[in-house]
Amino acid sequence: MPAQFSRSRLTSPRSSTVLLAALCFSTAAWGQASTPASPVAAATPTQPDWVVTLGAGVQAGPRYPGSNSIGFMPIPAIDIEYKNLLFAKQDMPLGVYFINDPHWSAGLALQYDLTERHSADDAHLAGLANLPMTPRAKLFAAYTISALTVSASAAQDIGGHQEGLLVDVNAIATLPLGTQWYLSAGPGVTWGNGQYQSTFFGITPAQNRASGLPQYTARAGVNNVYLSLEADYLLTKHWTATANVKIAQLQSNAAHSPITESRQQTTSTLSLSYTY
Repeated sequence: MPAQFSRSRLTSPRSSTVLLAALCFSTAAWGQASTPASPVAAATPTQPDWVVTLGAGVQAGPRYPGSNSIGFMPIPAIDIEYKNLLFAKQDMPLGVYFINDPHWSAGLALQYDLTERHSADDAHLAGLANLPMTPRAKLFAAYTISALTVSASAAQDIGGHQEGLLVDVNAIATLPLGTQWYLSAGPGVTWGNGQYQSTFFGITPAQNRASGLPQYTARAGVNNVYLSLEADYLLTKHWTATANVKIAQLQSNAAHSPITESRQQTTSTLSLSYTY
């Protein structure tokens, strides 16, 4: 089946692969039309019940928020939709759309946040508790006009790990380069509530005694500002290769925390996916 796209992908750090594939397919098909289509051929095709893109990739990024060392992690490249209502995308294994039309997209998803921190990640973390990956309940909304999509999301820890609430707002513009290449880029900002900031960047009196790091209070505020860059290349009608880079700069309490060793946090992803 042809590639399909749902704009809610843009609410995730890893986004737009299937959007770009769909744009490429439609551009190529339009350019190949040399004669007027018959009424039957011109009819809008029926939307399939299932739209499936599967693949895998590797991600390189900070070992933990504020780290100056790089870790590698295999990641899925998944975009599955059922009747434009239910979906599974990347780090969101299950979601439902409240609305999903050419301009607006909004819904609720179960997200699995892969962010974690272990005391063994760095010598200066000795004495601090490990912070595990956690599930989040994520509300999202996006609006698209022409090549620009503006999106926002709020993701709350529901795993009982005291990892708080993250709110993200971003804007992504997409530019076609021929019929095989598409580029996407745009800025974003992430805000963390007091619980998130305190868990990942604060040092309590007990942690001060255990680790030797100075006591530090991290309050709610802007956690980081970032720029996302993505390139998608259609290898064939079904196969797409994607490269994504997110360059983030920690702000405020997160930037000045004793835990933080690097304010710049760069995450790179390479993936290969197949659209059925």
